[in-house]
Amino acid sequence: QDTAAKPQEATRVHASYGVSSLSYVWDYRLTDLSKVPVRFLMLNEKAVKAHIAATPKKGQPGTIAGIEFYQKPKGNFR
Repeated sequence: QDTAAKPQEATRVHASYGVSSLSYVWDYRLTDLSKVPVRFLMLNEKAVKAHIAATPKKGQPGTIAGIEFYQKPKGNFR
């Protein structure tokens, strides 16, 4: 598998209906999560909200290191 950067080559095909071209853009693949700087990591909010939703009505969510759970007011109107 060639991971070297490709030169900025473009191939163009001219036809009566227009021009088709091929170019290269940068993309990425993860090779070692433990080496990724923290500023590029993102919290899985969907999983945290599912954790809260699984909490019994009168209980508190179980602990997750680095996350504080708290209650905030929410207005309701019927």
